[in-house]
Amino acid sequence: MSCGEPVMFHFKVPSSPLLAQVCHTEVISLRPYVEVGDIEEDGWSRFLFLSNKITKIIVDCGLHYASLERIKLAKQAFGGEPFSQLQTLRKGVEDGELGGVSLVTVPSLKRVFLPCFSLPANDMTWVANSMPVMAPNIAHFGIEELGWDHNMEISRYSALEHLELGWGYVNTRFWESLASCQILRKIVLTGCVDNLENPGWRVDSVYFPALRTLKIRSSRLRGLPKLILRSRMPILECLYWDAASVPPNHTIDAMAAQLKQYSPKLDTDMLYHIPTGDSSDSFGDSDDDRW
Repeated sequence: MSCGEPVMFHFKVPSSPLLAQVCHTEVISLRPYVEVGDIEEDGWSRFLFLSNKITKIIVDCGLHYASLERIKLAKQAFGGEPFSQLQTLRKGVEDGELGGVSLVTVPSLKRVFLPCFSLPANDMTWVANSMPVMAPNIAHFGIEELGWDHNMEISRYSALEHLELGWGYVNTRFWESLASCQILRKIVLTGCVDNLENPGWRVDSVYFPALRTLKIRSSRLRGLPKLILRSRMPILECLYWDAASVPPNHTIDAMAAQLKQYSPKLDTDMLYHIPTGDSSDSFGDSDDDRW
């Protein structure tokens, strides 16, 4: 669907309690509610009724600013909170489109995937600071296309269990911020670059008490050994990297020696390479947590 067409939301709606494992897709056009004139009370009531059945949203393109303003005015005039049962959100975000994300950032949200394009620094600040406050139960967070001049801050995502960062910037501040996520069990880094020298580490080691899996898919992430040597991962079970990310043999030996000491659950004789062409953990569609 192109962004020139009427704005559509694709919703996953549970069909019935007896068929809880089966979902059908309901396509709702927002045009009757928000594209033409003010939102009437009957239309708002219908919108609330439908939106509060929704558990999953995939949004193809952004809502116009005027549409968002009409929704805000309707909430003020008639009351009610839309999308109160939402658990999963997948939405592409460009400059100026975070208003559409804020509309569906609700406390029930548990899984978020945001492909981002040319986000300014203030929008990145909103993602880092405001989103985890509005949706404190996000357990699975994926974000990509940040640009290599953007830093991502994760420390406020206290419920985070699974992080996927794609085509982003990994520096010491980012890695240290992950230590605030005490139940983080899986990290996937795809296409990332690093700068682990400046401004330097603030701590002697970064502690990951719950991390079980670390997967690297990035030929530009040359600092992988530094991340490993600086980290303490007591229950790490799986460490993967693709062929383009393989460290030199002498570095692997140093990593293995430390992992034997600090990650006893990891079989250091089986440090895994991701096979070429393996797509079992493609971005936003991980092997153990399907979108």
